[in-house]
Amino acid sequence: MKQWSILVAMVFLSSGCQANNLLFDVWRQGAIATLELHVIDEKKQPLEGVSASAESWMPAPNKNGTDEAVTDEKGFVRLSFPCITDGHYRLQKEGYYDTTRSFAMPSVNTDTIEESLLSYKWKQSYVQEETLRPIKAPAPMIAYQLFDAIVPERDKLIGFDLWKGDWVAPYGVGKCEDVKIRLNTEERQYGKKIKRETTSITFFFPQQGDGICICEAFPFSALRSAYTVDQSLHFHQTLTLKVPAFPHEVLPLSHYLVFRVRSEVADDGTILKTHYGKIYPIIDARGPELTIGAIYLNPRANDTNLEFNPKQNQAAKSQLRRYSLRRTFAP
Repeated sequence: MKQWSILVAMVFLSSGCQANNLLFDVWRQGAIATLELHVIDEKKQPLEGVSASAESWMPAPNKNGTDEAVTDEKGFVRLSFPCITDGHYRLQKEGYYDTTRSFAMPSVNTDTIEESLLSYKWKQSYVQEETLRPIKAPAPMIAYQLFDAIVPERDKLIGFDLWKGDWVAPYGVGKCEDVKIRLNTEERQYGKKIKRETTSITFFFPQQGDGICICEAFPFSALRSAYTVDQSLHFHQTLTLKVPAFPHEVLPLSHYLVFRVRSEVADDGTILKTHYGKIYPIIDARGPELTIGAIYLNPRANDTNLEFNPKQNQAAKSQLRRYSLRRTFAP
């Protein structure tokens, strides 16, 4: 029995040393990762001539952790490059929106890595099918990308003018309360210290017919929203989103918000005139700051188009200068 125990211990130590040596070697010289991508259009047809590029977030020392290629007539492309860990790839074709996705490689161990002719490589390829979304009819819009927009007061509904891209008086130059925003707070105790923290954010639309709703996004496409507003959506007058206790997006990339404002409503409740827009992810709202990815507003009444043309931003130049480093270029 003692001899068997010694043998098992030796095997365990040997396998442990082998795994440690493998990990060290991969960290020192990297391993070849292979991506096998199939690119199609919205009609499930293969797309030929799509430019594909991949990059490792941590390439092997003194090695090029990138690769580029073009899809064949069946929409397939293969990318290989040495890397240590995860990375991302981008697909581009004229007439289509770029698609960018992160990829994750398995943990380095004897089950996932094998020796190749001159180095190591991952045994399994990363396989993914991607759909490129066509550029259809991008429209001029009022668009702002906001970072660290200070909310003048917490626990109070404060009006925001979407046309002006600013709080209403006396906090800013806005004139119309298109939406009222409130950062809701609670006191939390950390040891002997008590801190007032933002726990949720509320959007309130005071005008009849106005409202907001959450929609599922296309998180890997440059155009993350739908092309047009789904008329079957139910718009809520009030929406409250929880703010995570730890750093995390309030509204993740997988979702976005659609709103309508300045509505004119008939006696029977029919919307006669309104303006639509969208909000890409709300990134943070834990303190007095509200960080929003981007706000888009279609200035044409009753136009349901959500496809923004970055070359035709209708926001006031004075406001764009104010947000000089925060301009919105994404569709």
